[in-house]
Amino acid sequence: GFLADYAYTVSQCATLNNEKEKVSLFKLSDELHEQALDTSNQRVLAYVYLSWAKSSFLQNNIERTNELIELSKSHGGKIDSAFLEKLNSDTE
Repeated sequence: GFLADYAYTVSQCATLNNEKEKVSLFKLSDELHEQALDTSNQRVLAYVYLSWAKSSFLQNNIERTNELIELSKSHGGKIDSAFLEKLNSDTE
């Protein structure tokens, strides 16, 4: 879970930087999320996928965000309603 938190924080920092730094930080965030998947704990996997979905949302990759939400759900994840509302309002 810690690695997923760090990865999402990197994504949040990316939004505050110039375009070149954004690309680099978003790439790092994706790599950290990928590393965080190295677990068999279903609860942690659900958390990692949700964190990655939120990071993808910050990258304006809505298709990937939805895929990651479904992966989180497939591991027993519960998606917070505030995030779903934000996702739905940005895609309308």
